[in-house]
Amino acid sequence: MNQNDKSDAQDGVTDSEARSQLSQALKDLARGEQTANALENNLSKLESKLDELLASFEDSVEEITTEKDAGGPTKSAGEGHDGNAKDLEEKRD
Repeated sequence: MNQNDKSDAQDGVTDSEARSQLSQALKDLARGEQTANALENNLSKLESKLDELLASFEDSVEEITTEKDAGGPTKSAGEGHDGNAKDLEEKRD
């Protein structure tokens, strides 16, 4: 019996119990790795969707700015009650 076996025996853990615990720990670790991979994939999909939304928003802002600079009509949900976008912009600043 080597030193490790003596200390395990003193702790009340047999060799087969230690192997069983190690086997369970490795299974848990593998399951954790699978969960981490699934979460990473989901986060990547979410990031792609957020990038699409941001690009769409930026395009909308650019379109509104272009229309405003050209003197065209600009209607947005954020305009004041009287429909004056300049008043709204001044309030934001």
